[in-house]
Order: sequence, then structure tokens, then C-alpha cells
Amino acid sequence: MMRAARIIILTGTGSGDGFMLRFWIAVAAVVVADQMTKLLIQNFLQPWETYVIIPKILALTYVQNPGGAFGILASQEWVLLLFTFAAVSAAILFRHRIIDKGYLWELVLILGGGLGNLLDRLQLGYVVDFIDFHFWPVFNIADIAIVTGVILLFLNVISSPCRGVDDNNAPS
Repeated sequence: MMRAARIIILTGTGSGDGFMLRFWIAVAAVVVADQMTKLLIQNFLQPWETYVIIPKILALTYVQNPGGAFGILASQEWVLLLFTFAAVSAAILFRHRIIDKGYLWELVLILGGGLGNLLDRLQLGYVVDFIDFHFWPVFNIADIAIVTGVILLFLNVISSPCRGVDDNNAPS
């Protein structure tokens, strides 16, 4: 029921010719939000410059991250680029199956975030990070989208009824 409601919110009816257009618009909205915030940071801060919003809690710090999450694989740009490209390609290739399983918004968030960071890697050779909570590595809007999508996917998968053998097709 919850998955059907999410599809209806995006499409209006849950089906129709405009479904994939709306899907791609939602993905593009995530990418645009990510890229616009990164552009603002690049225009107003120098690398490693910090603008404090709430002292000792939240700041904007412009970081050029050549690595993956938490800066891992920083010297392995090609590995990160290939992994990101493969993950985004797989999401695009299997989008219909993923959506049919009811994971629409999860896919929108993961794909939009992945594309946002992939664009950075292709254009700049690094990912622009800027949200700084001081107790956590600096991150960006794409990272928020990816993590939120993965958490929603995990919660929905573990809360779904088991998809075992269909009673109608069970051996007798």
C-alpha cells in the first residue's frame, strides 16, 4: 500500500505515458539542487574556507574531495569514477524492475545523488563537499540523497513480507 501511494504521488494515477517523464524530472531536481548548491559554494568560498552558521555545530566548508565517502580511495580516482559510473548505469538499466518492485523514490534519490557526484568527478576530478557538522566528515546534497535513498530502500526491504514460494506454484 505504501509503495502504491508513493507511485501515485509521482504520477497522479500510478500509470500513464507521463510516468517516466515525471521520474526523470524528479531525478533532475535532485541533480540540479546538488549542482546549484555546489556552484554557490564554489563562487563564495575558497577551498577549505569555512563560513560558520551555528558556532561549534554547523558550518559551510568548501572541500575538494578526490576520494569516496569519508575520503576513502582518495588516490584511486579511476576506481571511484568507474564504480560510480557502473552503479549509475545499473540503476538506469534496471530502473523499470526497481520501480515495479515499488522502490521509486529510493531510486530517484540514489540515482539523482549518484549523477550529481558523477558530474563532479567528470568535470572537476573531485567531488565538492560543503556541509560541515564538525563531528562528521564534510558532505553535500548528493550524499544526503544517496544515504536517504539507501536507508529508505533498506527499511522498505526489511519491512516487506517475505517473497517466498508463491502458494499457487508450490510443489505438491
